[in-house]
Amino acid sequence: MGKTGKKQRQRARAELAEKIAFSSVAPGVANINNSDDDEPPPLINNDPQAEDPHPTASRSSNERFVNSPQTPILPPPSAAVDLPLMIEAVVKGDAPPDILPFYWQWVIPDDPVSNPHPWRFEQREGKGYVPVANRAYKAGEHLCGEDLLICTRGGHADPMFSSKQIKDMKKNVAKLSESDKVAFFSLPNVYQVNEHPKELGIFITSSTSDYNILDVEGTCQSLIFYAFSYIKHSCIPNVNYDVIDSKRIEFHAIRDIAEGEEITITRGDLGQIRSERRRRFQEKYRFNCQCAGCEYDPTFAYPSWKQGKKEMRVTDKATFEQYVKFTDDCRKMYDECSAKVAIMFDRGDLREGYAYGTNLMKLMELPVNQLWTPMYISHLYSDYAKQRLEDRDIKKMFNQWDEAIKLRKEIEVLFTKAYQVTLLISGPHHPETKRCQKVLDLLAKEAIEDEEKKRIYGDRSARGTLPIGENGEECVIC
Repeated sequence: MGKTGKKQRQRARAELAEKIAFSSVAPGVANINNSDDDEPPPLINNDPQAEDPHPTASRSSNERFVNSPQTPILPPPSAAVDLPLMIEAVVKGDAPPDILPFYWQWVIPDDPVSNPHPWRFEQREGKGYVPVANRAYKAGEHLCGEDLLICTRGGHADPMFSSKQIKDMKKNVAKLSESDKVAFFSLPNVYQVNEHPKELGIFITSSTSDYNILDVEGTCQSLIFYAFSYIKHSCIPNVNYDVIDSKRIEFHAIRDIAEGEEITITRGDLGQIRSERRRRFQEKYRFNCQCAGCEYDPTFAYPSWKQGKKEMRVTDKATFEQYVKFTDDCRKMYDECSAKVAIMFDRGDLREGYAYGTNLMKLMELPVNQLWTPMYISHLYSDYAKQRLEDRDIKKMFNQWDEAIKLRKEIEVLFTKAYQVTLLISGPHHPETKRCQKVLDLLAKEAIEDEEKKRIYGDRSARGTLPIGENGEECVIC
């Protein structure tokens, strides 16, 4: 793709702008972009019991959409397309978003020839239009990337943007091209115009946060990716997404995905218990989560777990509630254990810190937790390994080579696990994957050096505790 793909996307945007400019309904399109005094676009769904505020849709091409008996009859996209009518149908949830001429505009397919669209939209009972896989994907496989539509300064996690941030947000929207403004104002927004300005409502509903680049005040950025905004949430998602350089988002399969299976991501903190997750979703997105992680779904393959010595499986609503209680207890124990690990290391009590860290990893690796832990487990392994690295460096400084070599082997295991998990959920080109690989390469090089230094200086674990200088003599501390 590279520069050629970028030029093609720029050309497509220019052509779309021309179509909108010469469309017989251009004045209608302009109404979508005007000030807050205008009538706001229809809400997606303001029902507190709604499934998900991110409407999704049903066919991978305009022709299939128009000819489908399941979908409303709308004119095919053309130079004179009634864009406001199409947008209104999408925002109401009566039509799939890929009927809009700009839906795939920012998406960078993994294989533009054989798989230009990684998902299509289908209507599902009780869910409306949802994105489903166009083909089967293996765990760790890359689905696609997507270029940024717009970003602004401010925390996506907190809907209370400051007045200055909201002002900057409106300026950023005003700078968009006319076609990109149409795309922006067609995005999901669960807030009434008297609650929040349209721009703010869209950012709270449809954006994701990037904490990799903070300003001088420690504020993150909120980013909007168009196709991403229409993917529904699940507390046990099958797709992970990563923001790259605050300009692009990448999608990878967390587990095997069958053709026709719904594509889901998470929009919340999966470390929280079910009641807390639901409360946050209700506050922010105005919906009550009813995914397979929150409500019993007989079609979902739940993992087994042990209750004492008994092997437990989800077979009905009663055992599902036991499953939820077990996973919630695990989350609580995880939080408590994480806090204790941090306190112990801050105190310098490495022995206790490592003991809690070992318990933490055992907790994370329970089969029942594999659905929600991939996003957390890589950081856990690498953070725990960093603490072990500090301890190993102390052992090396005092020429305690046997203990240092033993610690290095433990660290290699931890970083190998971190690398494997990051590779699975984020792919080989993600910065964290590359960092873990670099550390593993350095550890392999150090293995040879450590054995050589042990041979030269000998191991002093049993005698003397003074650090050794370059010439092999004990350093004198004055």
